[in-house]
Amino acid sequence: MRLALSALAALAALTLACSGRSPVEGDQTGPDSFAQLHTGTVLVDGATPLPPDPYTVDRAAVRNDSLLVTVRYGGGCRTHEFTLQLFKTFRESYPVQSDALIAHRANGDHCKALLVRELAFDLAPLRDHYRASYQTLSGVIRLRLLPPAQGEVEYRF
Repeated sequence: MRLALSALAALAALTLACSGRSPVEGDQTGPDSFAQLHTGTVLVDGATPLPPDPYTVDRAAVRNDSLLVTVRYGGGCRTHEFTLQLFKTFRESYPVQSDALIAHRANGDHCKALLVRELAFDLAPLRDHYRASYQTLSGVIRLRLLPPAQGEVEYRF
């Protein structure tokens, strides 16, 4: 009986936290859920970006010209936006390195549901910048994912 009451209390708290609204449909994921979100990629100069709303990266990988990322974050009542900010400056090493930041904008969503979303970001702007900078058609860039993502992935083209 206590377990049933606890479950009902948790459900009521979640419902109140979202002000009676259901989770945003775009934040749901399924088996074929890598959203082909080939928008939201920008090349930026070395200026310090604004800190993103909190999120956690579970997985990051590169496939063809896309950075594929699985993110977790709290919310559920508003649409969340993710933008990949790629820095134009290359660190001279082998392979060259470039910083990347996944900026998360929660749009004031204070709901507490734990959401998982799979994102795909277009890396073609960085590839094209590399080709123009080094006058070559192929290359390797080590993308350094800045906090909160943290980690590195290699982009070969």
